[in-house]
Amino acid sequence: MPRQGAARREWRALVKGCNAVLALLCSSLRAGREAVARGVAPLGKGAPLPARCALRSTASRPAEHVNINWKGYQVIDALVNGEPGGVISIHDRGLQFGDGVFETVAVQSGEPLCREAHFARLEAGCRHLSIACPDRNLLEHEALQLCRSHEAAVLKIVVTRGAGGRGYGFPEEVTPNRIMTVHERPAYPAAYYREGIPSYICTRRLAHTPDLAGIKHLNRLEQVLLRSEIAVTPYPEGVALDPHDNVIEGSMSNLFMVKDGKLVTPDLSRCGIEGVIRNSIIERNEAAGNETGIREIKPEELYEADEVFYCNSVIGVWPVRRLGNKVFNGIDTALEFMKKLTSENVIAVV
Repeated sequence: MPRQGAARREWRALVKGCNAVLALLCSSLRAGREAVARGVAPLGKGAPLPARCALRSTASRPAEHVNINWKGYQVIDALVNGEPGGVISIHDRGLQFGDGVFETVAVQSGEPLCREAHFARLEAGCRHLSIACPDRNLLEHEALQLCRSHEAAVLKIVVTRGAGGRGYGFPEEVTPNRIMTVHERPAYPAAYYREGIPSYICTRRLAHTPDLAGIKHLNRLEQVLLRSEIAVTPYPEGVALDPHDNVIEGSMSNLFMVKDGKLVTPDLSRCGIEGVIRNSIIERNEAAGNETGIREIKPEELYEADEVFYCNSVIGVWPVRRLGNKVFNGIDTALEFMKKLTSENVIAVV
Protein backbone atom coordinates (compact mmCIF):
# COMPACT_ATOMS: atom_id res chain seq x y z
CA MET A 1 0.00 0.00 0.00
CA PRO A 2 2.75 2.55 0.83
CA ARG A 3 4.28 1.85 -2.58
CA GLN A 4 0.89 2.44 -4.28
CA GLY A 5 0.44 5.68 -2.32
CA ALA A 6 3.82 6.97 -3.42
CA ALA A 7 3.06 6.06 -7.05
CA ARG A 8 -0.28 7.88 -6.82
CA ARG A 9 1.41 11.01 -5.47
CA GLU A 10 3.99 10.93 -8.26
CA TRP A 11 1.22 10.55 -10.83
CA ARG A 12 -0.69 13.51 -9.40
CA ALA A 13 2.45 15.63 -9.44
CA LEU A 14 3.07 14.68 -13.08
CA VAL A 15 -0.52 15.52 -14.07
CA LYS A 16 -0.28 18.84 -12.23
CA GLY A 17 2.93 19.70 -14.05
CA CYS A 18 1.46 18.76 -17.45
CA ASN A 19 -1.61 20.88 -16.78
CA ALA A 20 0.58 23.86 -15.92
CA VAL A 21 2.51 23.48 -19.20
CA LEU A 22 -0.71 23.12 -21.21
CA ALA A 23 -2.17 26.22 -19.58
CA LEU A 24 0.95 28.20 -20.49
CA LEU A 25 0.87 26.97 -24.09
CA CYS A 26 -2.83 27.74 -24.45
CA SER A 27 -2.24 31.24 -23.14
CA SER A 28 0.55 31.71 -25.69
CA LEU A 29 -1.51 30.38 -28.58
CA ARG A 30 -4.44 32.56 -27.58
CA ALA A 31 -2.16 35.63 -27.62
CA GLY A 32 -0.95 34.63 -31.08
CA ARG A 33 -4.51 34.20 -32.42
CA GLU A 34 -5.51 37.60 -31.04
CA ALA A 35 -2.53 39.21 -32.77
CA VAL A 36 -3.43 37.58 -36.10
CA ALA A 37 -7.04 38.65 -35.70
CA ARG A 38 -5.85 42.24 -35.38
CA GLY A 39 -3.71 41.82 -38.52
CA VAL A 40 -0.44 42.24 -36.63
CA ALA A 41 2.50 40.04 -35.76
CA PRO A 42 4.17 40.40 -32.35
CA LEU A 43 7.80 41.48 -32.02
CA GLY A 44 10.35 41.54 -29.23
CA LYS A 45 9.29 41.29 -25.61
CA GLY A 46 5.66 40.79 -26.62
CA ALA A 47 6.44 37.74 -28.75
CA PRO A 48 4.45 34.57 -27.97
CA LEU A 49 6.12 31.80 -25.97
CA PRO A 50 7.26 29.70 -28.98
CA ALA A 51 9.29 32.63 -30.32
CA ARG A 52 10.96 33.19 -26.96
CA CYS A 53 11.65 29.48 -26.60
CA ALA A 54 13.27 29.48 -30.04
CA LEU A 55 15.60 32.25 -28.89
CA ARG A 56 16.51 30.32 -25.77
CA SER A 57 17.13 27.08 -27.67
CA THR A 58 19.50 28.92 -30.01
CA ALA A 59 21.26 30.53 -27.08
CA SER A 60 21.81 27.19 -25.37
CA ARG A 61 23.61 25.65 -28.35
CA PRO A 62 27.28 25.05 -27.44
CA ALA A 63 29.89 27.06 -29.32
CA GLU A 64 33.52 26.39 -28.46
CA HIS A 65 34.85 29.31 -30.44
CA VAL A 66 33.02 32.21 -28.82
CA ASN A 67 31.72 33.28 -25.45
CA ILE A 68 28.99 35.64 -26.63
CA ASN A 69 26.25 37.09 -24.49
CA TRP A 70 23.44 35.72 -26.64
CA LYS A 71 20.95 38.04 -24.94
CA GLY A 72 22.22 40.56 -27.48
CA TYR A 73 19.80 39.07 -29.99
CA GLN A 74 16.73 39.89 -27.88
CA VAL A 75 14.84 43.15 -28.29
CA ILE A 76 15.10 45.36 -25.21
CA ASP A 77 13.42 48.46 -26.69
CA ALA A 78 11.40 49.15 -29.84
CA LEU A 79 9.59 51.79 -31.90
CA VAL A 80 7.32 50.97 -34.82
CA ASN A 81 6.55 54.04 -36.94
CA GLY A 82 7.57 56.17 -33.99
CA GLU A 83 5.27 54.47 -31.50
CA PRO A 84 6.48 52.35 -28.57
CA GLY A 85 5.55 48.71 -28.80
CA GLY A 86 6.16 45.71 -30.96
CA VAL A 87 3.53 45.08 -33.63
CA ILE A 88 3.69 45.17 -37.41
CA SER A 89 1.10 44.22 -40.03
CA ILE A 90 1.24 40.60 -41.15
CA HIS A 91 0.79 42.01 -44.68
CA ASP A 92 4.04 43.99 -44.47
CA ARG A 93 6.17 43.36 -47.55
CA GLY A 94 9.34 43.23 -45.49
CA LEU A 95 7.92 40.15 -43.78
CA GLN A 96 6.34 38.72 -46.93
CA PHE A 97 9.17 39.27 -49.42
CA GLY A 98 12.16 40.85 -47.67
CA ASP A 99 11.13 44.06 -49.46
CA GLY A 100 13.14 46.63 -47.58
CA VAL A 101 16.50 47.66 -46.20
CA PHE A 102 18.12 47.81 -42.77
CA GLU A 103 21.05 49.17 -40.80
CA THR A 104 22.83 47.77 -37.76
CA VAL A 105 24.41 50.50 -35.64
CA ALA A 106 26.64 50.32 -32.57
CA VAL A 107 25.42 52.40 -29.63
CA GLN A 108 27.80 53.85 -27.05
CA SER A 109 26.83 56.10 -24.14
CA GLY A 110 23.38 56.60 -25.65
CA GLU A 111 24.73 57.67 -29.05
CA PRO A 112 24.34 55.71 -32.32
CA LEU A 113 27.85 55.70 -33.76
CA CYS A 114 28.58 56.79 -37.33
CA ARG A 115 24.87 57.45 -37.76
CA GLU A 116 25.19 59.88 -40.68
CA ALA A 117 26.91 57.19 -42.77
CA HIS A 118 24.26 54.64 -41.79
CA PHE A 119 21.40 57.02 -42.67
CA ALA A 120 23.07 57.79 -46.01
CA ARG A 121 23.35 54.09 -46.87
CA LEU A 122 19.75 53.51 -45.79
CA GLU A 123 18.60 56.31 -48.11
CA ALA A 124 20.71 54.96 -50.98
CA GLY A 125 19.21 51.49 -50.55
CA CYS A 126 15.68 52.91 -50.49
CA ARG A 127 16.35 54.90 -53.67
CA HIS A 128 17.67 51.82 -55.43
CA LEU A 129 14.55 49.84 -54.51
CA SER A 130 12.19 52.80 -55.17
CA ILE A 131 11.06 52.89 -51.54
CA ALA A 132 10.12 56.27 -50.09
CA CYS A 133 12.69 56.62 -47.32
CA PRO A 134 11.49 58.32 -44.11
CA ASP A 135 12.86 61.79 -43.44
CA ARG A 136 16.40 61.69 -42.04
CA ASN A 137 15.60 64.17 -39.26
CA LEU A 138 12.73 61.94 -38.17
CA LEU A 139 14.95 58.85 -38.21
CA GLU A 140 17.63 60.61 -36.20
CA HIS A 141 15.13 61.92 -33.65
CA GLU A 142 13.65 58.45 -33.11
CA ALA A 143 17.06 56.77 -33.00
CA LEU A 144 18.34 59.19 -30.35
CA GLN A 145 15.12 58.85 -28.37
CA LEU A 146 15.40 55.07 -28.37
CA CYS A 147 19.13 54.87 -27.61
CA ARG A 148 19.62 57.60 -25.03
CA SER A 149 19.21 55.34 -22.00
CA HIS A 150 21.50 52.56 -23.28
CA GLU A 151 25.20 52.61 -22.45
CA ALA A 152 26.35 49.78 -24.75
CA ALA A 153 23.86 48.42 -27.26
CA VAL A 154 23.05 47.72 -30.90
CA LEU A 155 20.42 49.67 -32.82
CA LYS A 156 18.69 48.04 -35.78
CA ILE A 157 16.77 50.25 -38.21
CA VAL A 158 14.45 48.58 -40.72
CA VAL A 159 12.53 50.34 -43.49
CA THR A 160 10.06 48.23 -45.46
CA ARG A 161 8.01 49.18 -48.48
CA GLY A 162 4.89 48.81 -46.32
CA ALA A 163 1.82 46.59 -46.35
CA GLY A 164 0.63 45.10 -49.63
CA GLY A 165 -1.18 42.17 -51.14
CA ARG A 166 -0.19 38.54 -51.62
CA GLY A 167 1.62 38.96 -54.94
CA TYR A 168 5.00 40.46 -55.76
CA GLY A 169 3.51 43.59 -57.35
CA PHE A 170 2.82 46.48 -55.00
CA PRO A 171 0.20 49.27 -54.98
CA GLU A 172 1.11 52.62 -56.50
CA GLU A 173 0.43 54.26 -53.16
CA VAL A 174 1.99 52.40 -50.27
CA THR A 175 3.25 53.80 -46.98
CA PRO A 176 6.65 52.55 -45.83
CA ASN A 177 7.01 51.15 -42.33
CA ARG A 178 9.99 51.92 -40.11
CA ILE A 179 11.03 49.68 -37.25
CA MET A 180 13.72 50.50 -34.71
CA THR A 181 14.88 47.99 -32.13
CA VAL A 182 17.62 48.15 -29.51
CA HIS A 183 19.51 45.02 -28.46
CA GLU A 184 22.22 44.36 -25.91
CA ARG A 185 25.64 44.40 -27.51
CA PRO A 186 27.22 40.93 -27.87
CA ALA A 187 30.17 40.44 -25.51
CA TYR A 188 32.98 39.09 -27.68
CA PRO A 189 36.18 37.85 -26.01
CA ALA A 190 38.84 40.54 -25.56
CA ALA A 191 41.38 38.14 -27.14
CA TYR A 192 39.63 38.54 -30.50
CA TYR A 193 40.85 42.14 -30.56
CA ARG A 194 44.25 41.77 -28.89
CA GLU A 195 45.43 38.54 -30.52
CA GLY A 196 43.15 37.95 -33.53
CA ILE A 197 40.79 35.11 -34.41
CA PRO A 198 41.09 31.78 -36.21
CA SER A 199 39.15 31.65 -39.47
CA TYR A 200 38.59 29.49 -42.56
CA ILE A 201 37.11 29.44 -46.07
CA CYS A 202 33.37 28.67 -46.01
CA THR A 203 32.03 25.93 -48.27
CA ARG A 204 28.80 27.80 -49.09
CA ARG A 205 28.91 30.40 -51.86
CA LEU A 206 27.32 33.80 -52.42
CA ALA A 207 25.34 34.05 -55.65
CA HIS A 208 25.91 36.88 -58.13
CA THR A 209 23.13 39.47 -57.80
CA PRO A 210 24.58 42.59 -59.42
CA ASP A 211 21.29 44.51 -59.24
CA LEU A 212 21.36 44.20 -55.45
CA ALA A 213 25.12 44.15 -54.83
CA GLY A 214 26.31 46.50 -52.11
CA ILE A 215 22.82 47.10 -50.66
CA LYS A 216 21.93 46.02 -47.13
CA HIS A 217 18.52 44.69 -48.13
CA LEU A 218 16.33 42.37 -46.07
CA ASN A 219 16.95 39.23 -48.14
CA ARG A 220 19.65 37.61 -45.98
CA LEU A 221 19.11 33.87 -46.38
CA GLU A 222 22.63 33.40 -47.76
CA GLN A 223 24.05 34.90 -44.57
CA VAL A 224 21.70 32.76 -42.47
CA LEU A 225 23.07 29.64 -44.18
CA LEU A 226 26.66 30.82 -43.80
CA ARG A 227 26.18 31.48 -40.08
CA SER A 228 24.60 28.03 -39.72
CA GLU A 229 27.68 26.50 -41.32
CA ILE A 230 30.06 28.46 -39.09
CA ALA A 231 28.07 27.64 -35.93
CA VAL A 232 29.30 24.01 -36.02
CA THR A 233 32.97 24.96 -36.53
CA PRO A 234 35.54 26.26 -34.04
CA TYR A 235 35.66 29.61 -35.89
CA PRO A 236 33.87 32.89 -35.05
CA GLU A 237 33.90 34.06 -38.69
CA GLY A 238 34.56 32.63 -42.14
CA VAL A 239 35.43 33.84 -45.63
CA ALA A 240 32.57 33.74 -48.15
CA LEU A 241 33.39 33.17 -51.83
CA ASP A 242 31.32 33.67 -54.97
CA PRO A 243 30.59 30.91 -57.57
CA HIS A 244 33.91 31.66 -59.31
CA ASP A 245 35.93 31.27 -56.09
CA ASN A 246 36.48 34.99 -55.65
CA VAL A 247 36.76 36.24 -52.07
CA ILE A 248 33.79 38.51 -51.28
CA GLU A 249 33.44 39.11 -47.53
CA GLY A 250 32.87 37.42 -44.20
CA SER A 251 29.52 35.89 -43.30
CA MET A 252 28.63 39.04 -41.32
CA SER A 253 31.50 41.38 -42.10
CA ASN A 254 33.71 42.92 -44.75
CA LEU A 255 37.28 41.74 -45.31
CA PHE A 256 40.65 43.36 -45.97
CA MET A 257 44.08 41.93 -46.62
CA VAL A 258 47.51 43.58 -46.49
CA LYS A 259 50.23 42.57 -48.91
CA ASP A 260 53.61 44.32 -49.10
CA GLY A 261 52.20 47.27 -47.18
CA LYS A 262 49.20 47.76 -49.50
CA LEU A 263 45.59 47.50 -48.31
CA VAL A 264 43.29 45.44 -50.57
CA THR A 265 39.58 44.62 -50.27
CA PRO A 266 37.31 42.56 -52.57
CA ASP A 267 35.32 44.05 -55.43
CA LEU A 268 31.62 44.01 -54.46
CA SER A 269 30.08 44.87 -57.83
CA ARG A 270 28.45 41.43 -58.22
CA CYS A 271 27.56 40.50 -54.65
CA GLY A 272 28.26 41.42 -51.05
CA ILE A 273 27.44 44.35 -48.78
CA GLU A 274 29.23 47.70 -48.95
CA GLY A 275 29.79 48.14 -45.23
CA VAL A 276 29.94 51.46 -43.39
CA ILE A 277 33.13 50.45 -41.55
CA ARG A 278 34.66 49.15 -44.79
CA ASN A 279 34.11 52.57 -46.35
CA SER A 280 35.45 54.31 -43.25
CA ILE A 281 38.68 52.32 -43.45
CA ILE A 282 39.08 53.04 -47.17
CA GLU A 283 38.50 56.78 -46.60
CA ARG A 284 41.05 56.99 -43.79
CA ASN A 285 43.61 54.92 -45.67
CA GLU A 286 43.38 57.18 -48.71
CA ALA A 287 43.32 60.35 -46.58
CA ALA A 288 46.71 59.21 -45.28
CA GLY A 289 47.99 59.16 -48.88
CA ASN A 290 47.76 55.40 -49.36
CA GLU A 291 46.07 53.57 -52.21
CA THR A 292 43.40 50.96 -51.49
CA GLY A 293 43.15 48.13 -54.00
CA ILE A 294 39.54 47.14 -54.77
CA ARG A 295 39.64 44.11 -57.03
CA GLU A 296 39.03 40.38 -57.36
CA ILE A 297 40.88 38.34 -54.73
CA LYS A 298 41.45 34.59 -54.91
CA PRO A 299 41.65 32.47 -51.73
CA GLU A 300 45.30 31.62 -52.32
CA GLU A 301 46.11 35.34 -52.09
CA LEU A 302 44.78 35.38 -48.53
CA TYR A 303 47.21 32.62 -47.59
CA GLU A 304 50.06 34.64 -49.09
CA ALA A 305 49.00 37.94 -47.45
CA ASP A 306 50.85 39.62 -44.59
CA GLU A 307 47.62 40.38 -42.73
CA VAL A 308 43.88 39.71 -43.01
CA PHE A 309 41.12 41.30 -40.94
CA TYR A 310 37.32 41.55 -40.75
CA CYS A 311 35.22 44.59 -39.88
CA ASN A 312 31.65 45.67 -39.28
CA SER A 313 29.75 48.13 -37.09
CA VAL A 314 29.15 45.71 -34.21
CA ILE A 315 32.38 43.70 -34.02
CA GLY A 316 34.57 46.69 -34.97
CA VAL A 317 37.83 45.19 -36.31
CA TRP A 318 38.83 41.55 -35.89
CA PRO A 319 42.39 40.68 -36.92
CA VAL A 320 42.82 37.16 -38.30
CA ARG A 321 45.58 35.29 -36.50
CA ARG A 322 45.13 32.04 -38.42
CA LEU A 323 43.37 31.12 -41.69
CA GLY A 324 43.12 27.35 -41.95
CA ASN A 325 46.69 26.22 -41.32
CA LYS A 326 48.21 29.58 -42.25
CA VAL A 327 49.42 31.58 -39.23
CA PHE A 328 49.89 35.33 -39.78
CA ASN A 329 52.87 36.93 -38.10
CA GLY A 330 51.39 40.41 -37.77
CA ILE A 331 48.13 42.17 -36.95
CA ASP A 332 49.56 45.71 -36.76
CA THR A 333 47.45 47.24 -39.56
CA ALA A 334 44.23 45.93 -38.05
CA LEU A 335 45.20 47.23 -34.61
CA GLU A 336 46.09 50.62 -36.08
CA PHE A 337 42.68 50.98 -37.78
CA MET A 338 40.96 49.71 -34.64
CA LYS A 339 42.66 52.39 -32.55
CA LYS A 340 41.93 55.17 -35.06
CA LEU A 341 38.27 54.26 -35.59
CA THR A 342 37.71 53.95 -31.83
CA SER A 343 39.30 57.33 -31.13
CA GLU A 344 37.01 58.94 -33.74
CA ASN A 345 33.85 57.26 -32.35
CA VAL A 346 33.32 55.30 -35.56
CA ILE A 347 33.35 51.96 -33.73
CA ALA A 348 32.62 51.20 -30.09
CA VAL A 349 35.24 50.88 -27.37
CA VAL A 350 35.84 47.20 -26.49
